Amino acid sequence: MATTTIVASNPHHRKIELQSPLDLTHLQSQLSTCARAKLDLHFPPSALRSKPATHISLGPSDPASSSAPGNEGEEDDPLRAHVQRLTDAFLHRTWSGAASSISINGLDAHALPQFAATPPTTTTSTIPTTGPQTQQPPNPTNNHLPPTEREGIDFTYSPYDSRLQTRLAELYGELESLTAQVSKLRRQAPASGAEAYEAALRRELAEDEANHEAEVARARDLEQSEEIMKGRVGLREGWHEDVRRAYEEATVELARLSGMKVEGVGEAGGGLTATVGKVQRAVGVAEELE
Repeated sequence: MATTTIVASNPHHRKIELQSPLDLTHLQSQLSTCARAKLDLHFPPSALRSKPATHISLGPSDPASSSAPGNEGEEDDPLRAHVQRLTDAFLHRTWSGAASSISINGLDAHALPQFAATPPTTTTSTIPTTGPQTQQPPNPTNNHLPPTEREGIDFTYSPYDSRLQTRLAELYGELESLTAQVSKLRRQAPASGAEAYEAALRRELAEDEANHEAEVARARDLEQSEEIMKGRVGLREGWHEDVRRAYEEATVELARLSGMKVEGVGEAGGGLTATVGKVQRAVGVAEELE
């Protein structure tokens, strides 16, 4: 006897209200029709009934036989039947789980006969068959498979391969090595990154400080030169003595060139007029010689 487990719905959410059981039947039929359409799209019945491309008929075609090819001795597609069984079971579980959240005319939907029935285990294929259905005997080689199939999971067993085992051990070793490297980086990377950032920051600050000092010194020199040109800054010590000495030296040189006798200099070097006369006479002599 099958038992149905009723899952309590969330009291904080409102149930889906239907007016009649026919509404629920309509929704179930629509969902089943959509699933069957998807199944026919990926497993078309015409692909099983069609003849191979290499078949060439040499005799006259028989309309009676060509209208329904493959009706004699035709069998269902086992893959299609298996997928259809899984689809029907999934739909039954889906509707059974949603029954606690559906109310029909104020009554809970899980009390309906379609939810109290056991989930379908076999389905009828859409491909028509004329021969009797034969059940295959159990294969003794499949005793190692799990007794029940789980949706979406295929259990495939292959013989032991030592190369795959070695490769798996190498991958595990590589994983452990990478994990150790990551752990080491987690310990050392923050400190090294902080040190590198601190060094770069200090270097940038030193460069900025040097540039600032150079700009300040340049501005100070420019300001001092402007103050000196405007006469706002006092003269340095000994500036008057240097100016007086330069003036005296220039005066003595001019007096000597003019032919005046200056005290403390010695004999005058001749007047400027006498020197000009000598040059003119020398030029005249040179012209006569030419």
